[in-house]
Amino acid sequence: MLQRRVVSNWCMVIDKYIGKYWVLLWWVGAMGMVTVDALADPVDAYIRQQMDRYHVPGLVLAVLQGGRVVKLQGYGRASVEHDVPTTVNSVFEIGSISKQMTAAAILLLVEDGQVDLDASIHTYIPESPPLWQGVTIRHLLTHTSGIKNYTGLPGFELSRRLNRAGFVHELSTYPLDFAPGEHWAYSNSGYNLLGYIIGQGSGLSYWSFLKKRLFDPLGMASTRDRDLIDVFPHRVTGYEWYDEMLQGRDYNLTDLFAAGAMVSTVSDLVKWNAALSTTDFLTADSMKEMWKPARLNNGETYPYGFGWNIEEIRGIRRLRHNGQTAGFSSNFTHYPDDNMTIIILCNLGTIDLAAWIAHGLAKHYLPEFSLSRVIPILASQPAMIRRFKTVVQDLLEGSIPGGEFTAEARLSLALDHTETMYRRLDSYGALSKFELISESKRPLGMRLYYRAAIGERLVLFRFDVSDGTRISSLIVEEEE
Repeated sequence: MLQRRVVSNWCMVIDKYIGKYWVLLWWVGAMGMVTVDALADPVDAYIRQQMDRYHVPGLVLAVLQGGRVVKLQGYGRASVEHDVPTTVNSVFEIGSISKQMTAAAILLLVEDGQVDLDASIHTYIPESPPLWQGVTIRHLLTHTSGIKNYTGLPGFELSRRLNRAGFVHELSTYPLDFAPGEHWAYSNSGYNLLGYIIGQGSGLSYWSFLKKRLFDPLGMASTRDRDLIDVFPHRVTGYEWYDEMLQGRDYNLTDLFAAGAMVSTVSDLVKWNAALSTTDFLTADSMKEMWKPARLNNGETYPYGFGWNIEEIRGIRRLRHNGQTAGFSSNFTHYPDDNMTIIILCNLGTIDLAAWIAHGLAKHYLPEFSLSRVIPILASQPAMIRRFKTVVQDLLEGSIPGGEFTAEARLSLALDHTETMYRRLDSYGALSKFELISESKRPLGMRLYYRAAIGERLVLFRFDVSDGTRISSLIVEEEE
């Protein structure tokens, strides 16, 4: 494992390290007077390549390294219809990156003595059903509550504008997926309930509390609720790529509230990153809690804190979260041992798109991330290598192997953008090497990573296998 000196501060306050460069870049970006080609460098070339590959209309990024901004730029169009260029002041939906702010708001109330992390949800939402009695605030923060994820369920559309009582009533009709603390399962429900708890503990609405205690003090002037009825400057249009063409997103949206309804700019998120670099905003104890893996009832831990995934990839630690809403994809990743942060926002709703681009971008600054440097491991079940290589070969040839996948996984593989991706991979050439590079136990099965050589390209596949040995998820995580 590569050892590095941990740098305590992420970055300095934005106004101190951007200086004249920031003023110039903001002006020319806002006026649309400088093209990407005029600022060409390897990062620009990489971003242009990814935008072309995935049909991304507009994208903004920030790279912070060693306490300073080394890249802050917009690319493409915030609105294709109106030919509006994307700038660092463009306001994007950031989806579940919002969970970091919701978690931080809870921690501020913990510091104020208004919320207890290990208290029952009934302390703050007494109308909660008896079934939730064992659910604590910590369970909600770490996705270990067992409360069913409401996104995708009927009755939670933004157009209904449910209040706290309505949300709790609708959700309480569903049983728990598991006993609190038994497993980890991503649940937007928990973070919406945290939004109501913030209101109960502070005496303010969720959005009023965030404005008073986070957005205004940190200078995040463009960060707010995405509500479609609101009018505000620089709002970006979201898109989807279907049937080989760019389309507008579906506006029959789910009400994401405290789980993911924020809009922001890359410039505001640089300020958010700066706030997490000192103990002026949150105390050291609060940040320690935020970045501590969840502990399950059986004593095992899961690599998720309070609104953050906590990971080690090829010996490199990182803290991150993706965001996904209709028409938008986002990613916020911090590498603590290298004092580096990458933020990417884009206005295309392809799942995990910003995360793929951000991971590839990290290799420009951390070459040891390269797939070519990974050393394969011995498989505990060698037959799986042959089996999964055949599965990938079938997908490259345009067929989904019968019986190998769960019903949900089969549906995801039949999506237009997934089929398009496998056609693109097949165009690289023949599938040759197929090597296991990582395997780990999960609460309901195994997760295995395989590096494949397809023509001259390296591709990383992630297989999740359920207890019944069927593939519950197959994700292309990386390409080189």
